[in-house]
Amino acid sequence: MVKNTVIVKGDRAATYQILTDFSKYLEWYPECEKCAVISVNGTATDVDMVLGGMKVARMVLRYDCQPDAVTYNMVSSPDLKGFTGSYRISDNPDGTHTVAMEVELTASAPKFVTDRMMKSSLEKQAKQLQDRNARFAGAGGARPAAAAGAASSAAAPAVAATAGGTQPAVRAKRPRCLLRVRKTGEGVSIWYAGADYRKTP
Repeated sequence: MVKNTVIVKGDRAATYQILTDFSKYLEWYPECEKCAVISVNGTATDVDMVLGGMKVARMVLRYDCQPDAVTYNMVSSPDLKGFTGSYRISDNPDGTHTVAMEVELTASAPKFVTDRMMKSSLEKQAKQLQDRNARFAGAGGARPAAAAGAASSAAAPAVAATAGGTQPAVRAKRPRCLLRVRKTGEGVSIWYAGADYRKTP
């Protein structure tokens, strides 16, 4: 399990809304190529997601949105063996709040490769959460749409589409291959997202 934490100075409710507004994942979630709500049942939301990374990974994730935590588990995927994680929000004495993030990716690639990829992704997510929340605060304390009451136990995640509704707009992007593995005389050379990693025998 790969973990990361980030301290956010802005409104906790805005952070919760960012994490549960799945139609906006394209705007801040690294490698996200598609995120569309399939169905909502109480606190559970099934999402059709496509991530670009070591390869294009398609999956259906089930998010469970609680006031202090957003957890997700993979329901099905033709490309991955497993994908689970969570975002847990806790208040700090100084008025800030902490988001503890963790994720576990199981794929056909070596674990040290997937762990480095997930570590990089969580670090980018942390920065995006800080920046996105700060933008809302900079706009006079404005929150994302439907953020009011998001931190209450009765709150439900913002939904852009239902099974019978209109699908959200998705950025037109070609799938990206971000991983190259080459066998050399010195071992295995791995290139991922602009960085080189070398594994020797």
